[in-house]
Amino acid sequence: MRRRGVQIVCTIGPASREPEVLERLIDAGMGVARVNFAHGTEDQHRETIQRIRAASRAKDQPVAVLQDLAGPKLRLGELEGDRLLLHQGDELTLVCGAAKGNAQSLPVPDPDLAQEVRPGGPIVIGDGAVELEVLEVDAHKIRARVLIGGEIASGKGINAPGGLSERPIIDEQDRADLKLGAELEVDLVGVSYVRTPDDLASVRRALRALGRPAPLVAKIETARALEHLDGILARTDAVMVARGDLSLEIPYQRVPIEQKRIVQAAIRAGRPVITATQMLHSMVSASRPTRAEATDVANAVLDGTDAVMLSDETAVGTDPVRVCRTMAQIVEETQTAFPDFPETPLDGMAEELRELVVFSRAAVRTARDVGAAAIVTWSRGGLAARLLSRQRPSVPILAPTRFEDTWRRLALPYGVRPLLCPHGRLRPEQVQAALGKLDAQDLMLVVGHIPGEQRRMPWMALVRVSDSEGWNRDPRDGGPFSAP
Repeated sequence: MRRRGVQIVCTIGPASREPEVLERLIDAGMGVARVNFAHGTEDQHRETIQRIRAASRAKDQPVAVLQDLAGPKLRLGELEGDRLLLHQGDELTLVCGAAKGNAQSLPVPDPDLAQEVRPGGPIVIGDGAVELEVLEVDAHKIRARVLIGGEIASGKGINAPGGLSERPIIDEQDRADLKLGAELEVDLVGVSYVRTPDDLASVRRALRALGRPAPLVAKIETARALEHLDGILARTDAVMVARGDLSLEIPYQRVPIEQKRIVQAAIRAGRPVITATQMLHSMVSASRPTRAEATDVANAVLDGTDAVMLSDETAVGTDPVRVCRTMAQIVEETQTAFPDFPETPLDGMAEELRELVVFSRAAVRTARDVGAAAIVTWSRGGLAARLLSRQRPSVPILAPTRFEDTWRRLALPYGVRPLLCPHGRLRPEQVQAALGKLDAQDLMLVVGHIPGEQRRMPWMALVRVSDSEGWNRDPRDGGPFSAP
């Protein structure tokens, strides 16, 4: 039986947006497709998302589309020749408000960067690959010296640590992207450079105005976000440990510590968490990961992350499918060796969910004690499956649902295997496809909530694999049972 509970997020780009490659990525283990709106045109994004949907239908597998907004990230403009090589000791000028430039005058389309830096301060380009020291600043120009040289390219990110504090979390381009995402019914919206819970409230207002709210993934990549982590977790639907920019905001030696803290806090709060950035980066061009990369992925699994993410590896790498397959192998091997997690504490969840959390914990204990092959819970919006996922069970959570958007969104939480049942019946062949070969006498734990006038009444029942009626029966009247 496939033991993988940790999901895989693949960034879709020029190397992976062809229909055949997308289908092969799904076969290799992709459950979430990230579309980075910091790069590409509206037409490209539209076509990419439509292709992801078509591949998901062709494979009859749920794939959630994560629309990753550019946010208030500073970026280089268009460089002459697209790429430049900077050498240590070079002096150059960053021209704020310029769209195009060259090696002597680096273009920065944002006009305000000069107001956010000081002489002696750092500016980094890319994920820290190139570092500059500010020498002089005037109204629209920054004179700087190269401390760490390297290659830069058009559109690469610029970081001036602490320089985003007064910028709105979304600009007009982000609003246009949100409108496109709403039209295409993206499943998740990634919010870049979140600083406080108020940033998430701003994005939710923008989505409500479009008439299609979507779950938010708060990207934890600023020092201020770490200070407000609990408040952000209370307002978001999921989080991402975005280690690239985070390592430019805090000392690099603290990044592994903060990664573990974020993952544990997210689990307690019942929020799915994605661990991201350069997990198998050498495989952009190499056919095998480094030992350190394999260990990094395994450690993220042992931390309890819901998902691990591939960025350049699948967006622009030479063999995206091989990378995804490699990630799946590392995850599966790690989870086979270490299938059990400590029981998740009750603290951290919203008080109104406490009874359901206690019941979910009891259900996972019961499944473990009786040796159940799986836990089954029908879902309308996915809450029941997510609460079970919070407990990190060592057996799969089968989550049949009538609703296609729920089917796709449940491709992110740990251990959940969503099953689309538009007619409200879970079929034996779906169970077999999800779990592999089972004995007719194997047990499954069915979990549900009976709607009541005052509250939902949770219940659980043990059924044999051979009892297909038991998967679909409401204990009151024999019909499909209800779950939130």
